[in-house]
Amino acid sequence: MTKREDESIEHRKILSRKKIKMTDQPSIIWEKNYDITLLDLMVKHTLNGGKKGQDFKENVWHDIMAKFIKATGLRCNINDLEKRLKFYKNEYQIVSNLRKHPKFSWDDKNHLVIATDAEWNEYIMFTFSILIHNN
Repeated sequence: MTKREDESIEHRKILSRKKIKMTDQPSIIWEKNYDITLLDLMVKHTLNGGKKGQDFKENVWHDIMAKFIKATGLRCNINDLEKRLKFYKNEYQIVSNLRKHPKFSWDDKNHLVIATDAEWNEYIMFTFSILIHNN
């Protein structure tokens, strides 16, 4: 092996090490109090004009992140918080669609969708058949 080939192999090893994501923390396991804290911060910033269209401004995300970390002690980044916001939006869409279903009702006290087993099974089968058809 020539010196150049040897250097090339060493260079590839160094580059491959850079691709490894090193972290000393697991992914965030979201708890109810974390959600409450994050949602409260987002609502406050929304009411104070911290959004640009549908999204928060970059400086607002930094402020939300700093306050969230201070309140919870979690180490996270803006991407973690944006992912959680995406999760909230997805959950909201699911519940909104269920609430609009003509055979389902809504329990205001417990914040639950109410349906009989037969209605729920019919809904699942219909939704599943649409998913299969679309794929």
